[in-house]
Amino acid sequence: MNQCADCGHGFMSPQPSFEELEPFYHEDYSPYETEREPIDDLVEQASREGEFRHITIRPGIEILDLGCGGGDFLRVAAHLGARVVGVDPSPIAAQRARGQDVEVFCGTIED
Repeated sequence: MNQCADCGHGFMSPQPSFEELEPFYHEDYSPYETEREPIDDLVEQASREGEFRHITIRPGIEILDLGCGGGDFLRVAAHLGARVVGVDPSPIAAQRARGQDVEVFCGTIED
């Protein structure tokens, strides 16, 4: 694994393909879970702090979330007035995000 000297973000290079990673992203993968926290609490906290997951979200902003998982981030952002779309290669994740009324493309950004 590599790490950015400035921010400490860890990353893999070369990046594995989804086919190589797919076995790790099974049905019980925690980011695919939905409604881990009540939406009202998350929206209230984000409104109070002016950001959600370190991102300022203003009404009307457009957000494309690559690897959106179960759609929790997009769901909160939409409640804050953002226009949101997600992309996830996992059919499980895409289905769960769509179940939260989040528009999701099942595939990769290359697709």
